[in-house]
Parts: sequence; C-alpha cells; structure tokens
Amino acid sequence: MSTKSTETRMQTVVQAITQYHPSFADEIRGCVPAEISQLQATVGRPLPASYVEFLQLMGHSTGPLQLFQDSDVFSFGPVLAYHSNKNIPRPPERYVLFGLAEDDPYFDFYLDCGGLEPQVVRFPTPETAEEFPKIISQLDWLASSLYEFVFSKAFFRFHVSRFPQRGSLAENPEARIKLEQEQAELPLKRLGFTRHPQSSAAVAYYERPTCTVVLSRSRLTSSPLLFSLAAYDRRELLKVSDVLAQQLHLIVPG
Repeated sequence: MSTKSTETRMQTVVQAITQYHPSFADEIRGCVPAEISQLQATVGRPLPASYVEFLQLMGHSTGPLQLFQDSDVFSFGPVLAYHSNKNIPRPPERYVLFGLAEDDPYFDFYLDCGGLEPQVVRFPTPETAEEFPKIISQLDWLASSLYEFVFSKAFFRFHVSRFPQRGSLAENPEARIKLEQEQAELPLKRLGFTRHPQSSAAVAYYERPTCTVVLSRSRLTSSPLLFSLAAYDRRELLKVSDVLAQQLHLIVPG
C-alpha cells in the first residue's frame, strides 16, 4: 500500500501560484540536498524550515518571478559566498541573511527568527558588528513569513497585473478603533468575494471572477489597513470601492 508524501508549505505556495501562472512549477529550479547541507554548515546553525523549503524549490532560480529588482539576489551561489566570507560583520544570531541587495544603500534580506515564524526584513550590513543594533532598529519589515513574501509577489505579478483598472483605499488613521480583517471581510463576502487560502493576518486576498481586493498592513499592529483593488471594468472598480468606503469609513490614501 503506497502512501502519499506530505507536501511542504512552500510546495503548497508554488501550487497556488500555478493557478495564475500554470508553468511556474516547471520554470523554477531548486538546490540539491548537498548544497543545502553545505550552506547550513557554512552558516553554522540550522536553517529556518521555510528557507530550507525555499532552497529545495527555488534556490537556484525563481523562474519568471522577481522577488525583488533582480531575482538572482536570492540565489544559492551569492548567498553561500556571503556566508563563506569571514571578513563580513555578522548580525545577531536571530537574523539569517538569504538575499543580497545589488543597489546602494544595499539593504540585504534577512529572516528574523525571533518569533515562531521567521519574518522577512531588510537592513544594510554595517562596517562593524557593533553598528548592527542601531541599523536593525531602523529595518524595513517586508512580510510575516517567507511563504507570504513569495506568494504576495506572485499574486501581484501574475494576477493583479492583468487587471487594467486599479484603485486603493485605506483605513482612516484618525479612527479611534482600528479596523480588523474580519470586519473588512463582511462587505467583501456580501459582494461575492472569497478569501484565498494563502491569506494571513498580515495580507489577505479576496477574489471574484472580474475583480480582486488585497488587504494588508506594513506591520501587523501599527499601521492602517490598506485596500488594493483591481478590476477589468472601471464601473465595477468604482462600485466596489464605493461600497467599501461607505461601509468601512475608508479614505483615499494621500
């Protein structure tokens, strides 16, 4: 009796992306186990599970998906070379570099492993290790997980980009009570939208055949809830925007 192997979470993300770009799984290229073991040995400690899964599937190429301006910044070779260079200052152990920026001011990509799920952040590498605390205090937060980082980039690249009509709304920053995702979901469901399974507490994707709405915060607790809307028809976009603005007291971001 054969048993089906358990699919990793990153494999689930890749399969979700193929809904919008069917050949995606055939266009990415992963690392072999020996390469992942080599990188882990060079880093000197176990790699986060999400990053291991990323390396297995996309360690050498993310195919047509650019996770940043240049997809090669996340490739196995440059990342291994960075970790092999003992002359580069090392950040605190909670941070694992997984992508190298190629443009000044060289904000490299790290996994912040300080919580249950490593988050994706960016900050530059200073000249000395003593400067890290000051630099890290000004880091750019990008995603609540590597899974979210990959899927969000793909959703906008392969799906949202196909809609010719775009718009945006935002929670009023002067509102006394912050808007929760569950509250925003109610009018969307009444409008016929369904929530995508890859949604998270930081980014939620709502779809219907001719329109999509993405809810996001730059950080989970501090910033206003943003609504990115896209549709094929201008009238539909305006109708959905009007319903959301009225029922949730949203504003057009400045």
